[in-house]
Amino acid sequence: MSGADVGGFATSSAGGSANGTGPNGVTNPDLMARWTTVSAFIGWCRNHYDGYNKQYQEPYAYPDPCQSACRKYIEIRYKLLQLFYDMLYQCTQTGLPICRPLFLTDRQDPGVYQAAFLNTQFMVGNDLLIAPIIQQSWNRNVYLPAGSDWFAYQDAQAPLPQKNAGGQTFNWYAPLDLVPMYVRAGSILPRRELEQYVGQLPLCPLTFECYPGPDRDYTLYLDDKIGTGYQQGKYRLTTIAQKTVPSVRTVTVTRTYDQFTPKETFFYVSLLQTTHAASVTVNGAAVPDLTSSSDQAGASALGASNVNAFYFNVSLQTVFVKVFDTASVLTVVANF
Repeated sequence: MSGADVGGFATSSAGGSANGTGPNGVTNPDLMARWTTVSAFIGWCRNHYDGYNKQYQEPYAYPDPCQSACRKYIEIRYKLLQLFYDMLYQCTQTGLPICRPLFLTDRQDPGVYQAAFLNTQFMVGNDLLIAPIIQQSWNRNVYLPAGSDWFAYQDAQAPLPQKNAGGQTFNWYAPLDLVPMYVRAGSILPRRELEQYVGQLPLCPLTFECYPGPDRDYTLYLDDKIGTGYQQGKYRLTTIAQKTVPSVRTVTVTRTYDQFTPKETFFYVSLLQTTHAASVTVNGAAVPDLTSSSDQAGASALGASNVNAFYFNVSLQTVFVKVFDTASVLTVVANF
């Protein structure tokens, strides 16, 4: 758990200077946006400053485009908080940090040892690559480690683009509201509904985003998030595994240790980069297809369903499956 006081704690000059501060020590808006958007992916993320000397530093006090850029990536962080939580659990078991240098996740690739990338890119866990802008520039090169294919991260706002083979460098034009991000093919990433603070929503269900690629699995850690019951073993470990064969994608969710029951009674499985599934089963039982004439109607119907069901989101090219958490092993099979 490490990080910085986002925006800088102390002032360097009451009258401003060339090193990024303005009048009354206020951080330059461009620097503030870059600092916030990289810190959104660090374990310890907080905006904290000397309020006696700095006039302000809260992201909402800045004009656009700084404010919107900060909002975008703080919201992405909140949606991905489960990933950080899972990596913290993994740290207690293995010592691996949340954020990792490329040589820790892809040590077999000589390309990751190039200083231009080793010092400016990092991984969150094993599968999410972050390439922030840390210089006064709107362009940067991004290196994708060899041995894997990679997808540009879309935040469920656009269909998944075609994969990129590792071992290549790509030049990105990255204005203030864009941080180049890639996901390793075959990965499973957990995400939650957007909250403006943890606990805002009575129910904040998980979605397991399953990226096409090699068969992979992911370990999910759940507890009450606030107490010390985990010290008495009150937590749940779950393995989410995906397998792909021609025309069939299978996701199996297995509780491997179960001494905690989350308040959410269901979860979603999203199968990215798919066509409309011909059929979906959960533990062998066919589930209804709630696909509608509009993606919004399909999503609403799925959210309101009190039984296992699925729908195909045309604009995202993604099959979403709602699965009620009623068994220690739940297997979702989508046939295309």
